[in-house]
Amino acid sequence: MRTLLLLVLGLSLGMMGMAQGPVLPLRGKTVAVYLSKRNFEHNRLFYHEIAQFLFCDYGEERVIEDIKLEVSIAIGRLFSEQLAEHTEAKSAFFLNGRPELAREFMANYNPDAHTLRAMGNAARDVDYVLVVNPMILSMERNPVVLTRSNRLVTQYDLIRKGRVRLELLDPRSGELVSQTNVCVR
Repeated sequence: MRTLLLLVLGLSLGMMGMAQGPVLPLRGKTVAVYLSKRNFEHNRLFYHEIAQFLFCDYGEERVIEDIKLEVSIAIGRLFSEQLAEHTEAKSAFFLNGRPELAREFMANYNPDAHTLRAMGNAARDVDYVLVVNPMILSMERNPVVLTRSNRLVTQYDLIRKGRVRLELLDPRSGELVSQTNVCVR
C-alpha cells in the first residue's frame, strides 16, 4: 500500500512538473492535502492490504470501527508526509486534520463539479490545496496456466490496480492550477 501511494505520487507529480516545466510547482509552497472519503473506494480483495496498512500505521491493538474513515485518514497523513518530502514543498499537511479549515474548504468546494469558490482569508497560510478525488483501489484475480509434471495447472495471481485524480487548486482564487489522472497497475 505504501509503495502504491509512493508510485502514484511519483507519477502524478512528474506529470504536474512536466506541465509546469522542469521546476516542481510545489517547491517552497504550503500545500494542504484533501482526500475525499466519499470518493475513496476499494474492492473486497483489497481488504487484506488495507488491514495490514492500518495495523502498520496504528498498531495491532487498535480497534477498527469505520475502515473507510480510518484508511482515508491514514492515507491522507502518509500522502501529506510523502508530498512534502518528494516535492520540496515548504510544508504539507492533511487538510482533514484541521477541522476549521476543512469545514471552510468543504463549504466552498463542489466535489461533483471539481470546482472551488475563493476562500479568501480562511486559507491565507495555504498556497495550494491538492485534492485527491476519487481514489479507487482494486485487486483482480488473474488466471495463469502453468505446466507441472506434464499437467496443466491453473493458478491465480492478484493484480493490484489504482486510479487517482489529483487537482491542484489555489484556495485564494479558486482557480484550478493543475489536474492529473493516474492509473497504476
